[in-house]
Amino acid sequence: MLEIIGTFVSKFFTVFKDLAGVLAAKVLATLGLSYVSYLTVLPEVKAFVQGYFNQMPPEIMAVSTAINFDIFIVMILSALVVQGGSRAVLTSISNIPATP
Repeated sequence: MLEIIGTFVSKFFTVFKDLAGVLAAKVLATLGLSYVSYLTVLPEVKAFVQGYFNQMPPEIMAVSTAINFDIFIVMILSALVVQGGSRAVLTSISNIPATP
């Protein structure tokens, strides 16, 4: 009976160790990608969106600026960029074989 419990505990900690490592790698990769995209991609996307906003009539521009619609669009676009990048990174992380 003690051998069964010992085997179960040993396998549980082995699986937990492997899952904790993968989970930590995914969290750190996503945080790093979010930070880098915030510093590099967000200003370019914001300038791109503001270029289109400057072509609108002044009345619509005033209303959309008052409700911060341009910031809303930039946040949505940057979230989509981070999501696509994190999928690529997490796919490459999930292809790393677990330690034997």
